[in-house]
Amino acid sequence: PQQSLFLLNNPFIIDQSKAIAARLEKVEPAQRVALAYQLLFSREPGPVELELGNRYLKGQDAETGPLSRTERYAQALLASSEFLFVE
Repeated sequence: PQQSLFLLNNPFIIDQSKAIAARLEKVEPAQRVALAYQLLFSREPGPVELELGNRYLKGQDAETGPLSRTERYAQALLASSEFLFVE
């Protein structure tokens, strides 16, 4: 748990999340999840990953925070097991 919290709060990860989000926001919304998976995992997202990612990115926040929805999505992918560990 501490490693996950470290990754979510680490300034380097936050900066990288913002940089990835900036790249994602340059493409059409329908292409953002696929681009994120290509950049971070070098693969296409599966159908469920694509649906969940698109649904999340289309959502709306009740409150504004320090990170945009796209930045938080990139941050979650950076903190994922698939990104952190080689199988």
